[in-house]
Amino acid sequence: MFCYIDPFIMNQEVVKLTPGDTEVIFRGSLDSISAFMAAEYNKGGYDKIALKGTLADTVADQIRNDSQTKYGLKHIEIEVLH
Repeated sequence: MFCYIDPFIMNQEVVKLTPGDTEVIFRGSLDSISAFMAAEYNKGGYDKIALKGTLADTVADQIRNDSQTKYGLKHIEIEVLH
């Protein structure tokens, strides 16, 4: 699961990356993508989350917080690309 964080765009896009294909699976605000990505990761369908952009570290922290408080996940694989 990947998201390029652009603070100048109202609705961010979360995409599912598969070999040779990219599919938009969610659009929403920064807060809503954090909650969505935490929930999707909790379901077990993804081995990691990748984020890129100026606010990627902030969103990664929000995802970790949502994962721990809502789902009890103490470890979540998030890669912040610079």
